Amino acid sequence: MNKYKSVADFFNTETPKNMEYFTDMSLAVSEQIMQYMKEKGWSQKQLAIELGKTESEISKWLSGMHNFTLKSVAKIAAVFDKEIITTPLLEEGRMAEETIHSLLQGFLVETERSEGSVQTPYEELVGIKKTKGEVEPQLKAA
Repeated sequence: MNKYKSVADFFNTETPKNMEYFTDMSLAVSEQIMQYMKEKGWSQKQLAIELGKTESEISKWLSGMHNFTLKSVAKIAAVFDKEIITTPLLEEGRMAEETIHSLLQGFLVETERSEGSVQTPYEELVGIKKTKGEVEPQLKAA
């Protein structure tokens, strides 16, 4: 029945590593969702409406111990249009993208083109075409 001989035995037993990760991740996901709700001024009821769920289901999710599926997390992320979970590889890719973008922008030197066209090497590289005085550049058709 009870595998522990005493309360002290229970508390002295090491928690399996996977359970530690599960608890930490579950709480982090719940806290992230609550943060996004706060930013939007949403109640649990509003989130339930947006996701087509019941308010009690949202309450369970936000308790911090719900076993979210990736599909559920993706739906929630889509509602907020913000990431909830990220991975080291995703972060690495994002950082690489930002670094490349930053490096390319560092080389921007506007050059005058024929007929009043102004285009930087970066804009030429990514296919942006604009003319002098344009506020929003137009993307070249591929």
